Amino acid sequence: MLIVAIGTSPSAIEWILPELLQHPHVMKKLQKELEQVVGLERMVKESDLEKLNYLDMVVKEGMRLHCVVPLMPHEAMEDCVVNSFHIQKGSRIMINFY
Repeated sequence: MLIVAIGTSPSAIEWILPELLQHPHVMKKLQKELEQVVGLERMVKESDLEKLNYLDMVVKEGMRLHCVVPLMPHEAMEDCVVNSFHIQKGSRIMINFY
């Protein structure tokens, strides 16, 4: 479990950085926010994260575009029908984000 948890952050960064390179206007806006909130003299601290709204949006969009965990298990909370398939309450469902 620890190895899986460690692997997701670098994987997300590997996808987000190329997206920023393909969208230089987004990267400039993100750089501007970092300069205004953090400055150029120090590294980003955890306490800065709540003020970095654009960074939060960039990370969430990167995760939406390139999901690092493609299969997500869910459990049906009630009986339902999805595309004419009957799913019983308590059934385990694997959602493939790709």
